Amino acid sequence: MKILHITCIVFIISLPTYAQRTFEQLMDLGYAKYENDDCMGAIDAYTKAIALAPKNEEAHYLRGVCKSILEKNKEAILDFNEAIKLNPLYAEAYFEKAFSLYILEQHKEAIFFYTKAIEAEPDYGEAYLNRGSVRHNNEDLSGACEDWTKAESLGMNIAYDLLRDNCMQ
Repeated sequence: MKILHITCIVFIISLPTYAQRTFEQLMDLGYAKYENDDCMGAIDAYTKAIALAPKNEEAHYLRGVCKSILEKNKEAILDFNEAIKLNPLYAEAYFEKAFSLYILEQHKEAIFFYTKAIEAEPDYGEAYLNRGSVRHNNEDLSGACEDWTKAESLGMNIAYDLLRDNCMQ
């Protein structure tokens, strides 16, 4: 009977370790599928990982990225919202949410969330670049030029072409 109790205790103690290992394996599987352009397979792996660790913001974020790639932007935004709820300083989640909103032609909202990404990570050159492009599309040339100037100063070389073509006249 002692052996049974010891076995049960060892099993119970090892459950979190097993779940953590399984979670990490699912995250690795999801990323491998994403890298092999199998976003549906990645979404499946990330969904299973979320079932094991629903408070992991990265799993929600990565699933959202895959949904965005598949042009399921409304669904992607739900995942980005969850990632942001779990980590309000998750700059990449704000960035990807902004991109999905832009694709859905919700430009004011996209600008707002690019700004949130910049607030979370002030040296986020790509966020400045994209916010500038959305501002340009909304006929805010002054704001676009300001953002592209900042993006260029942060190493986003493509910003120079945008500045040259739109702001240096």
